[in-house]
This record gives sequence, structure tokens and C-alpha cells, in this order.
Amino acid sequence: MRKKIRLEPIVCSILLFLITGTMGIIAYQTDKAFVQNRLLPGWNDGEIIEEFPDPPPIVPGEEGNIVKKVSVGNKAGVPCFVRVFLKPSNSDIPMAFLYDGKEGYHTADWVLGEDGYYYYKYILEEGQNTSDLIDGVKIKADMELSEYWNHVKEVQILVYAETIQAKNSNTGMFWNSYEEAWEYYLTTIETEDAEV
Repeated sequence: MRKKIRLEPIVCSILLFLITGTMGIIAYQTDKAFVQNRLLPGWNDGEIIEEFPDPPPIVPGEEGNIVKKVSVGNKAGVPCFVRVFLKPSNSDIPMAFLYDGKEGYHTADWVLGEDGYYYYKYILEEGQNTSDLIDGVKIKADMELSEYWNHVKEVQILVYAETIQAKNSNTGMFWNSYEEAWEYYLTTIETEDAEV
């Protein structure tokens, strides 16, 4: 007597094996994972800090000193370098900036560049302020301008400040000096502006 082999269980087992294997392969090939990487750009928020009490009236032909302290603060963001531009609103006025009672500026911490900007030599960390660039203004006596003074209502001293990041954006390392940082940023900006 011949024994009958039932194919149904064998076929079902093979199909079950194939389906399970296929599902495992599909699951392997479609597995997903999600990772959120937050990248925040560096930024700096500088502010001009002035001490400028109401000055006394300027008398034509008389020399007078006026208190005007100027510094820059890094309110928030990344460490940065600073530069400042100072200019009287009218170049006809015989005016000089003062530091420690002498004509000039705080040369221990600041350098006057050929472009007319005063460059702070050091990295300014978040929450820090520079030393004072100047602490006063001297209006020189000049008799030739006494007629001019009668027509001038006021003279303004314009203060303009810029800050740049103290780290090289390509390497993530701090620049070796303020000169190197400003040279890079000014050259890069000029090149990008020319290409636009």
C-alpha cells in the first residue's frame, strides 16, 4: 500500500517561510530613524555706550572741553572684534578728541587705522564692554571762526560702530589678531558685493 504524502502542510510551510523572510527584508530595507540637529548661526549684538552730559554753551573764540565718553558693548551673542568711526558733523569746527585730558584717544587698547576707524585690539566677550575710546572733546579757540559760530545752531559728533565675529567661520578657530579678522571680513564682503 502506498502512503500518500500530503503536500498542503509542506507548501504552507514554504509559503510561510517565504512570506516571513520577505517581510523581514522589506522591514530591513524600509527601517527609518529621525535625528534633529539644530544649527544656530553665530550672531553678535553690539551697542554704543556714551556718557555725554548736557554740554555748556560754546563761546566763540574760547577753548572749551566737553565730557564725551565712548565705548562699545557686546550685549549678546558670540565673541567679537570692534571698530568705531568718530566724526564731527561739520569739519569746519576746530575740534579734537581727548583722552586723559590730552588730545588723542586710548592708545593702550585702540589703534587708529588708515581708513579712519579706531580698532579695538582685543576680543570682546559676550556681556563685556570695551575701554573708553575717548573721554572728551575739545573745541579749540579760533577767532577766524567767530563769525561762523554765530550761524551754527549745533554741532554733532557722529559715532558709528561695527562688530564682527572673533572666530574664523571656515575653521571655527579664533583669529590670531583683530587685523587678520577685519582684513578677512572686509575683503570677503567687498568680493561678494562685486560679484552681485
